[in-house]
Amino acid sequence: SRLREPAHPRSIAPPRGNRPPMDRRLRLLLLCFLESFGTILLERGIYFYTAHQLGFTPSQNLALALGFGVTYVAGAFYSHALAERVGERRVLATALGLLLAGHILLIADQGPLLITAVFVTLGFLHGVKWPVIESYITAGLTPRATMRMLGRFNVSWALAVPPAVAVVGPMLETPW
Repeated sequence: SRLREPAHPRSIAPPRGNRPPMDRRLRLLLLCFLESFGTILLERGIYFYTAHQLGFTPSQNLALALGFGVTYVAGAFYSHALAERVGERRVLATALGLLLAGHILLIADQGPLLITAVFVTLGFLHGVKWPVIESYITAGLTPRATMRMLGRFNVSWALAVPPAVAVVGPMLETPW
């Protein structure tokens, strides 16, 4: 027998592969929020950890913050050239893999020299990563839609800051 068309075809969700691009972008914004939350836990929490657990002075923590910031900016400047050379997908996958490895190193060894070296390297990797993510989010959009999407992107990661900062203190005081 012949299959009948549903009475209300508009009420049926489209197959996964045919979802509008905005759905994919919104999912990517959610991932940006979650990744930003985790990143902020580390980026803000490291200074409390180094001060209270490792005895870093305010000057040492300032040097750590400057090292992170300088390498972050260097990574952001280098990101485009690197993506042009080896491709955005490879840059993003490599940066995420190295970020994971760096976080594992931070958990495995709590020494001040390693923490400093890894944290400064993480700054560079984050600097490389975010421009690639921004290009994925805005790919194929008109200039006006790009501005709206970048605004949403900035809101998505900025919304992660307050809860992450609120969680850092209790996490650091929890005995692991």
